[in-house]
Amino acid sequence: MMAYATLDDLLRIGSPARLIDLTDRAVPRTGGIDESITALALADASALADSYLAGRYALPLNPVPEALRRQVAMIAYHSLHMDEAPEFVVENFRLALAWLDKVAAGRVVLSAAGVTPVAPGAGGTRVTAREPQFGGGRLGVWAGGGGAPVRGQREEVPASPATDYTSTAGEVIAVGQPITFDGAGRAVPARADARGTATVVGVAISDASQGRIVRWRDRGRVERNDWAAVTADGAAVLETGGNYFLSATAAGRITRTPPQDGGQFVVFIGTAASATVLAVDPAKPIAL
Repeated sequence: MMAYATLDDLLRIGSPARLIDLTDRAVPRTGGIDESITALALADASALADSYLAGRYALPLNPVPEALRRQVAMIAYHSLHMDEAPEFVVENFRLALAWLDKVAAGRVVLSAAGVTPVAPGAGGTRVTAREPQFGGGRLGVWAGGGGAPVRGQREEVPASPATDYTSTAGEVIAVGQPITFDGAGRAVPARADARGTATVVGVAISDASQGRIVRWRDRGRVERNDWAAVTADGAAVLETGGNYFLSATAAGRITRTPPQDGGQFVVFIGTAASATVLAVDPAKPIAL
């Protein structure tokens, strides 16, 4: 997988000290930037960008258009925040996804030597433009259309707090499972194979049997000692720093590999803060 941005691009967004705070997760701390974690975040952000670009351009893009490099770096920087990201980081992430939406819809055209558009009807994945659900902040946002970052005030403002809810479970639900609502308004495990089941409202923070009350959270930390009942591959631990998506093959499961088949949906669920903690911030489904 070719990454469309580098550590240097991340350092244009956040200071070295901030990147150390975000990536130095060793015990004891090393005092330096963990480049394996930044590389994983950049690779995941590039893969997400490709899901928008497929069907419009021959992939991977090489050389990388500068505008794309900036958006990928902003997405990766957001994913490095294991807890709730500051509002300006969330807003920059939202704007980067909105920019990619425009590319996918053909309203923004990438221009660089060697970048090859795909002819209409040539096939490939098409991404349905949608309005990202992240929002709120106003600090340090990107200028519209992929411009340079706005300089100036950079203090990090806390993001909107997580909200916990309760609903009646329409099926058996386990802690950590992404959930949606059925036609009767009951909470059920989500699945990325149809729009109606791919719209994730949050992640369960309690177990519940059918007809009982389940507690769920729309964003924030969700912890399990053993994730085998929730991961699509049955892994008991999460990959620290890895992004997780809703599975299209098993309801209520999460996967490191986003769905890729036509008719399925890419739904970002969250990023692993550790082997046992998922930092949840579900996105709206992207149709393939």
